[in-house]
Amino acid sequence: ELLNVKTLLISPLDSKVIYAGTDKGIFRSEDGGESWRNIFLTKGSKKGVNLLIFHPDNCNAIYAATGSGLFYSSNKGLNWKRIFRGKNSPEADCFAIYAASDGIYLGTGEGLFISRDEGRSWSKEPGKLGDSKIFNILSSPRDRSNLYIASVRGVFKSVDSGKSFERIFVPNSTTNGQEVDNETEDDEGNEEPRLSEIRYLAVDPNNQNELYLATSRGIYSSKDGGISWEIFSEYGLLSQDIYFLLFSKQSQFYCISKSGIFSYRDTAWQELSFTLGS
Repeated sequence: ELLNVKTLLISPLDSKVIYAGTDKGIFRSEDGGESWRNIFLTKGSKKGVNLLIFHPDNCNAIYAATGSGLFYSSNKGLNWKRIFRGKNSPEADCFAIYAASDGIYLGTGEGLFISRDEGRSWSKEPGKLGDSKIFNILSSPRDRSNLYIASVRGVFKSVDSGKSFERIFVPNSTTNGQEVDNETEDDEGNEEPRLSEIRYLAVDPNNQNELYLATSRGIYSSKDGGISWEIFSEYGLLSQDIYFLLFSKQSQFYCISKSGIFSYRDTAWQELSFTLGS
């Protein structure tokens, strides 16, 4: 039985060291995906590992966003501890992590949380992004004051380190959709059907103006920092249902779709043969 892979993490020091978050836990490969070893089994009713990231200043430190809270390892995944639980099931369902010098930003099924003391205490962000389901948070690779948040309400951009946000992509739209900035109560009620639309946002590490958005209807790309969007190449993909995007430091592009893991090479997507057994 193949496991459902939900997220990948590649070591910046050795590209053959890969971590895979699945619906059963975390697996580690030290040979580029030829063999795998389980290093973390999730527990609880929501067992899936939604996202894995390294601490930006420490490649030994890994954060794992799961359906039952945020977990942290200081030693490459040998040991784990839970540093965020959430007050209810939607809050415990963690999807997005962003670690910076000023704190840890955590996106959950019920809003954005921030810790200024390495996860010992958390405060919930007020305002529009404080009660929305958040899929991921990231910054421009060369300008960390430029923040992006992909949420159920769309993609938001901040140019002042998160003090204010502007919406640059709206669900169910191929344009930036600025005409729906004014939300109504009806918008709140219509959020649930949109959950499948936006999945994940990525920035090319060597070009901070190039954004890539995974949705249930393919990959959208922007070459101007989110001002305009177009559909990215689907050649070689077996499904338009895209869950996750990943760039290596050398700008090698990966995606996880409903039908597997793919790498973008020479203008086409190629399937990777990861053998993750339970």
